[in-house]
Amino acid sequence: MGEIIIEPMVQIFLEETSSILSEMGEKIELARERGRFDHEQINDIFRYIHTIKANAAMMLYEDIAKPARELEKVLYHYRDEVCQIEDNESFLKLLNENLSFYQKELEKLMNGLDMDGDSTELTDHIRSYLIKVKGEEAHEKSSEKQEDTQENEQQFFYISGKKETTETTTKKEFIPETSKWKRQRHVLVSIEEIEALDAINLHLLKYANTLSPDIQVLLRELDSWLWRVNSTDFTLVASKLNMTVKDMLKHIDKKVDFHVTGSGLTIEKAKVDKISNALIHLVRNAVDHGIETPGERRLYGKSERGYVNVDIEEMQNHAGIRIRVSDDGRGLNMYRLLDKAKAKGILTKPYEEYTEAEAFELIFHPGFTTRSIAGEYSGRGVGMDAARHNLEEIGGTICVESVYGVGTSFIMEVAYDINSGHDDQSKREALLDESINSRR
Repeated sequence: MGEIIIEPMVQIFLEETSSILSEMGEKIELARERGRFDHEQINDIFRYIHTIKANAAMMLYEDIAKPARELEKVLYHYRDEVCQIEDNESFLKLLNENLSFYQKELEKLMNGLDMDGDSTELTDHIRSYLIKVKGEEAHEKSSEKQEDTQENEQQFFYISGKKETTETTTKKEFIPETSKWKRQRHVLVSIEEIEALDAINLHLLKYANTLSPDIQVLLRELDSWLWRVNSTDFTLVASKLNMTVKDMLKHIDKKVDFHVTGSGLTIEKAKVDKISNALIHLVRNAVDHGIETPGERRLYGKSERGYVNVDIEEMQNHAGIRIRVSDDGRGLNMYRLLDKAKAKGILTKPYEEYTEAEAFELIFHPGFTTRSIAGEYSGRGVGMDAARHNLEEIGGTICVESVYGVGTSFIMEVAYDINSGHDDQSKREALLDESINSRR
């Protein structure tokens, strides 16, 4: 059998979705053992399905996106309506059917085949289940247009590298930057396997002075390769974000310039999936929820075109990376946030005692949204919750800054692993040099 070559964007979809399905499977198994689902498990599975839906839709894998959309409605019902799951076995069966279908389709991609599974039966089963538990069929209004329309103007997407200055960040056609991670032949290896190899490698470095010079040279080469294999830049993530925005602008009446800078920075692969998922939610929210329509922007004295920027930079002392997602949209209104939170019953102290920063934090609460009708891209109160959840899983943080009527920025910070070598690869090599020199 010939070697399987997987395209970069398919590869990142595979890695992210496989990781999500693995975590989702663990949650389902835990609920099966306990004989029940708690609120947090429902929230977790909701985040997983929401992300799978978004990623699959972006990649045009509709036979995964369709059942995910319907399952999201079921989870929304159980999460926000505070309903009890009366038939735990039926719900478990439904989740496992979805999990099995997604996994089988991903296996086809891994083997270089097309995903040709028909999700019609699964989708119908989910809809029937929802009708049964709600007692009636729910028809949700969608903000998505039924027909694509031609854009009046060319939308601009640009991704620049780490060293590019703002002077050269002008409006250009999007061209993916050259990256050492692109167009390579791939073999799927789990993060756990890479981490195990890296642990062995670090242990060997400590004993380099007991090895022959030839072995020491090989050990240096092994260390260099493992560091590169265990790391990746943000080029593919930036391309994924670009595709997301481009797809959204086909269906909503907005004009947006999208920019990514610093995509050449690298970080451990184990963290990229979570960062990517968080960024997708933040960028989708900025375009769909933050940026106003051209008509609204004219009324506010703004240009018809809004912007969404993703700026990736290294933190001081090489401690990690900082990513800022900013837009020049409508901004956050603390009083509207507090009114919604009060109506939802999630305020923990009197309304008037909330500071602006505390009011902004409410957007990260599970199920919180200021929209009355959920659309395809936002309105279910899962995006901001999912973004924070993904970052917290890798020890990251997120905060929000906003000026009403001016725009909003989300600032994420993720530290490098202590032993990753990202603070300075030469430090890692120095450990080997020290051992070699001590032997001379």
